[in-house]
Amino acid sequence: MNIQPYTEEQFIEHVQQGTDVCLVCGNELKGTWTDYNGQIRCHTCGVTYQILGCHLRQELLDHYGLTKDDIAQQYCDCFCDIPLYKVIYESTGKKLPLGMFISDRNAPTDFEWHTYMMWLRDHKDLVEENYPGEFVWDTIEAYFED
Repeated sequence: MNIQPYTEEQFIEHVQQGTDVCLVCGNELKGTWTDYNGQIRCHTCGVTYQILGCHLRQELLDHYGLTKDDIAQQYCDCFCDIPLYKVIYESTGKKLPLGMFISDRNAPTDFEWHTYMMWLRDHKDLVEENYPGEFVWDTIEAYFED
């Protein structure tokens, strides 16, 4: 099971090319708005996309000699984690609880969070090997203690 994250260079290539289909479920890119400007959450799998153009940090653009005009209108803003999200989605068949939400409108359900957290907990060694320091395991374990 390969969940190794994509590199920053692969991310830059992706944001320049963009996409019209979801990189996890393969469906046409359609979704509901999150509470982050320009971001949608895929109707099918929950992965997030920017659909109103560039929302990248200026430092990142400067590092690669790019401008906002070099960035596609639609791109996956969690691209580097797509290998992990694809495996979770394919093995659970449930939407991923991604996106930024201030309100409950369109927010991930408790069931989506539970499924996601359970998958992470059950595959802790694999996740930690590929995403060292990216997850707070005490928080994940505490989730199941309640």
